[in-house]
Amino acid sequence: MLELMNSLAVVNEVRFSAYRTAMKLRAVQKSLALDLLNLSTAIDTFDSHGLRAQNDKLIEVADMVTVLSSLYDKIAADKVTSPINVALCLDLALNWLLNVYDR
Repeated sequence: MLELMNSLAVVNEVRFSAYRTAMKLRAVQKSLALDLLNLSTAIDTFDSHGLRAQNDKLIEVADMVTVLSSLYDKIAADKVTSPINVALCLDLALNWLLNVYDR
């Protein structure tokens, strides 16, 4: 997580805020291996956990881990040639989500 935060700090020198924001989002996406996730896979996973079209539903951390595990297991199954570290990605994603959304 510290590596990710340090890589985001480097982007702070980009002049235009829209470009800076896009570069930070892309860095987070790549660090969490979410650039390997297809939208249809994400939709199917959220459907299977009953989370589609429920934007106001609060879920517990244990449920977040379950959903993220499903997502990363599907990503890992699709990426046989270049495997990802599912445990690391899961921890980073959970840490990032809690830092962004937890009060």
